[in-house]
Amino acid sequence: MKFYKRVYLVLMTCWSSVVIFWWLWGDLDEGGCGSIVETEGCVIPCFDPFHESMWDFIGYNYDLGCDIMEPLTFQDGLSLKVNVGIVLKKKDFAYCEYQEIIRNNDWDVSYSDERFRFTGDVHNMTVEFIRVLCYDENAEIFYTNFHAFTPNNKTTVAELEKSLRNHKIEKKPREILNVIMIGVDSLSRLNHIRQMPKSRQFLVNNMAAIEFVGYTKIADNTIVNMIPMVTGKFLDEEKNRLGMTEKHIYFDKFGFIWKNFSRAGYTTKMANDAPRGATFHYLQYGFDQPPTDHYLRSFSLALEQDPSAWHKGSDCVWNRSETKLVLDYSYDFLKTYRNRPHFDFSFVSRMTHDYVESARYVDDDFLDHFKRLKRDGLLENAILLYFADHGMRFGPILFHEMGQHELRMPMMYIVLPRWFKSKYPEIYYNLLNNSKKLTTAFDIFETLKDVVHFTGQPRRNVNLEQRGISLFDDIPEARACEDAGISPQWCTCKREETVLERTDPLAKRAIASLISIINSSVKEHGVCEIRSLSRVRSVKYFPSKNSQKQYLKLYIVLFPEEAEFEATLRLTDTVFILDGEISRIDRYGKTGDCIDIRELQKFCFC
Repeated sequence: MKFYKRVYLVLMTCWSSVVIFWWLWGDLDEGGCGSIVETEGCVIPCFDPFHESMWDFIGYNYDLGCDIMEPLTFQDGLSLKVNVGIVLKKKDFAYCEYQEIIRNNDWDVSYSDERFRFTGDVHNMTVEFIRVLCYDENAEIFYTNFHAFTPNNKTTVAELEKSLRNHKIEKKPREILNVIMIGVDSLSRLNHIRQMPKSRQFLVNNMAAIEFVGYTKIADNTIVNMIPMVTGKFLDEEKNRLGMTEKHIYFDKFGFIWKNFSRAGYTTKMANDAPRGATFHYLQYGFDQPPTDHYLRSFSLALEQDPSAWHKGSDCVWNRSETKLVLDYSYDFLKTYRNRPHFDFSFVSRMTHDYVESARYVDDDFLDHFKRLKRDGLLENAILLYFADHGMRFGPILFHEMGQHELRMPMMYIVLPRWFKSKYPEIYYNLLNNSKKLTTAFDIFETLKDVVHFTGQPRRNVNLEQRGISLFDDIPEARACEDAGISPQWCTCKREETVLERTDPLAKRAIASLISIINSSVKEHGVCEIRSLSRVRSVKYFPSKNSQKQYLKLYIVLFPEEAEFEATLRLTDTVFILDGEISRIDRYGKTGDCIDIRELQKFCFC
């Protein structure tokens, strides 16, 4: 099978020398030469995403297969429709009914006692989330589905209109720009090129998206990369600001950027898939109160808890992928509020989180979504941010230098209204120039602040020491990782590194220190085996930019279970201190579940 896959990939690569490399790469310097970022403060090398070392990580089947299941009910805007063809085929069809899905809290839902019976289309839905049950003549349920609507909440809108009027009077923004944010879990810029060519081609060629090739992650997993994007602070910084000391928290008091937009009169929306591992819920409590005007979570929870609507290994809900459900909800929200300011935040993770090739399955979903946004004029007054939190964090792709690079460099695209370039050329060209510089989530937060209080003028003086810099401003050429809040562990700028042999005294001390840190973190629980060294993949020494600090980057494999860890240690006098986080590279499943603190499970073997 592997042989045939390689033959397929060789043929595909030959064909793509005409189609992909010319069709998609016109704006890329990925031919295995030079750098994608080359400034005074940072040079980031380029990689060929179709290099032979990546052949085993290129999927070749685009079809998830959801469309083989034809649903009895579907939706069109605020209408719930019945598929007459299915009804005619089902000779003993009796009726359907729907119940409203009710949010009890962020982890629990219930259904309304009242059930609404129907046999034909239902128009002008006033509830957001419903479960549909259909019955045969024996009163047996033969069909279950879930639907999400975005009815206009006129009471909320009336209050927001007051805020909008005040915002216009007090802040006098030059433009009222809508914001559409679409995030994808674990999708590097290079893997996006590799796995999603159709939607990327439309994004770049038809939507004139600006691709930020120097966009770099600033922390390990999703939550610690997303919090800086939407609050301007690291997670621990925001917790400290609020006096929070607990590990597991509610996020209601956080200074989220959508609160700025809400205060300015915008209607807001948040949607995630995979509710158990969603952005603000994995290892956390989520929100006590809904964080936005429209909030998909109760729908996602109800759907997750009912297996009867899923098929294809829980990838499809009847004829739609879970990703498409989130995108459809976003689309309906944008149509409902197209005539008033809105802020839309969506993040999808289940399809792309676990396997590097799986992004290919939702390429068509994103292509269709981008096409309808453009077709329906929903981008005419909106800034669209299409991004990821980080690259793939697990698996054999990380054994390759390119995989390590991709881990640190998620995708980031920005799409502007068609008229923006001619009306605000200075800001547009700053965005274009910044797309070839070192950028982070902190910069996105500052940019969003500039959107809500849009002046139309970039700042003339930009402080290099400012961690986050608006992309509307000209980022200084001297910017380096230390200036941008990127730790040495995640920095991709070229630096002088010395590879140390494992027998080197400094390397041996660093390895021993890292193993000690890992064992000490779980020792008090008394249920984990003591880890010891199996082998060393690499130890690299490098100084800081000003040579005042010394670092060692370690990649080691430990017994038991051949657990793979990566970390950066800082040498202080004669002591090694962990700089950043320890990353677990291999998949460890439930081997650490005897500890109920999930942050420590990656260190434990029960």
